[in-house]
This record gives sequence, C-alpha cells and structure tokens, in this order.
Amino acid sequence: MASNRSYQTCDFLIAGGGLAGSLLAWCLRERGATVLLADLPNPSAAWRTAGGLLTPVTGRRLAKSFMLDTLLTFAKEWYRSMEQQFGATLLTELPILRVFRSADERSVWEERRAEPGYSQYMQPAQDAIPAGVYAPFGTGIMTGGGRVDLVALLHCLHSVLPLAETTGAPVRVEELDITESGVKWRTIHAEKLIFCEGWRGAYNPLFSAVPILPSHGETLVIRTAGIPDTCILNGGAHVTPLGNGLFKVGATNGWSTFDETTTQDGLAELRHNLDNLIGVPYDIVEHTAGIRPAIKDRHPVAGMHPVHKRVGMLNGLGSKGALYGPWSAFHFADFLVNASPLPAFSIERFYSSDT
Repeated sequence: MASNRSYQTCDFLIAGGGLAGSLLAWCLRERGATVLLADLPNPSAAWRTAGGLLTPVTGRRLAKSFMLDTLLTFAKEWYRSMEQQFGATLLTELPILRVFRSADERSVWEERRAEPGYSQYMQPAQDAIPAGVYAPFGTGIMTGGGRVDLVALLHCLHSVLPLAETTGAPVRVEELDITESGVKWRTIHAEKLIFCEGWRGAYNPLFSAVPILPSHGETLVIRTAGIPDTCILNGGAHVTPLGNGLFKVGATNGWSTFDETTTQDGLAELRHNLDNLIGVPYDIVEHTAGIRPAIKDRHPVAGMHPVHKRVGMLNGLGSKGALYGPWSAFHFADFLVNASPLPAFSIERFYSSDT
C-alpha cells in the first residue's frame, strides 16, 4: 500500500549515542556524510561512569594493550585536536603508579621491562612510597598513560551532532524496513544503519554471532587529602585524580548483574580495595554503576552484516574505550565512506565465509 509519509533522510543513522556511536558520527560528518544520532538518554551509560583511562600495560601479566603503540599515539593526537576544536580540556596525561601487591608481582614487572617494546612505558621498580599509600613491595611508574574526560568529550560531541526526531526511542530490529536501497525506521530513511548499542547489542538478533559480554562495573568518587594528585594509583583499584581533592575509584567487574544500579557488594569491594591501597580518611561523594560492552576476544568489532549489507555495527570498546574508540571510529568511517579496508577489529572474524 502506498504511503504519503514524509521521511527524515540521511546517509547514516547511528543507533546509540554513547562513546562508539558519537565518535563514529563525528568521524562520518568529517568525511562529508549526513548523520542522524538516535540516542537513548541514560544517566547510567557506561561513558558516564567509566574512568576514561589510557593504560599502556594492564592486567596481572602486565601485558601491553593490543596495537598499543599505534592506538595510543593516534588517541592522544585525536584528543588534542578535539581540544582545539571545542576549547575544552579532555586529555590529562599522568604517570600511573603501579603498587605491587606481592614480591612476585614486582618480579614480573622487572621481567616485562626487559622485553622489547616495554621499557618505554615501564620505569625500574622502586622502594619509594608516596605519602598515604600502602606499598610494602614497592612501586613501578608507568609512563605514557593518562585520563580522558569522557563526560566532557560526549557533551562536546552531542552539542553539534544532529539528533533524530525520534530520539529517546531505541532502534528496534522489528521496526526496521531493510531494502537494497536503504533502511527505514519510523520517520527516518537512511542509506545505512549502524548499531552502536553498547551492552544492549548482546540482544540484537541481527548480530547474534557477535559474542558481546555485558560487564557490570561500579565506581566511587571520593574526597580526600594526603595522597598524590599528580599520578594515577593502580593497585587492586585505580585511584584517579579529578581535581579539587576528588578522586575516582574503580572499578568492579561482574558478569551476572545486567542492570545499571549500584550494589552493596560492589560498594564493599570498592572500599576493601581502596582501604588496602591508601591509608588516609576519605568521604564517598558518589557511587555509580554502568555496564560495559566487552567482546569475548577483548577486541572491538566493526563492520557490516554479511546478509543485510545496509546494516552494520561498531561495538565492544569495553574497559579500554578511551584507547580503542578514536582509532576504531576513524577507520570504520573511512571504510563506510571511502571503502577503505578495515585493518583490524573486523566483524568478519565472527562469520564464516559461507554465511
């Protein structure tokens, strides 16, 4: 039956206005594409609660993040360019003080330092202990890291990105009309639709082959004095200076709770880890929770659906969104607009060649 409905048109409809969706929308606009952002307002969105850390070496094995040298350089240059465009402070480069929790951990640090490509990020272990910090096994300084103010970044992007007229409503697969010429959703007709739904992408029936693992995380903001505000502490928890005596503490990591509410267990875990790291009194100013979208292989995912070529996905930034986000969005935008190859993170790794 013919319809006289008037559609809002665009090259790309981005479903999700979190970190992945907003970065991608910005990169697409920079390439001359018309974009609409269908955002679902969410005070507990992962980007609102995330630490925004750039951490070169992570985990118990003290391993470099995937493609670290390339991604870290790219991310810092990208954030500095955004600071110039918006006149905002987004990136604060800070050393990260790794507080060893055992003699074995200190030994692993020194062993890693001796490996090629690590010494530029890891200084020799030391016995010097900052005031207010418990460090009976010493510390090691990690260079090249820092913190990105993701809340400020997203506010900057949202101030210029055009929103769909139906913003506030989620893009549901059952409401889509996908054809060879584009995608229709409610009053919008887009050449292509890109899902950037965060953890909710785990329940998108079009991309059931992509193993998105929602991860529930809780953080604190505390007010204290007597601990250093010129570095990020890392020892059982991250303690990141925010200025004016405030510090962000996090984060927990849970795989069974998929609502964006705080828990008493999360609070107890955060306080336990913090009390084992610092020895000064503090006041809790804020306790927040969010859900991160992790991928089983711990790498982001970008690309188009193998059958529905007008529908794609960018997701899985996880706990390293500040590091992975700019590079992933930049190159996915090049793929979408200029047909450039996706050099990494391709969705094709989850689909067989005969899909």
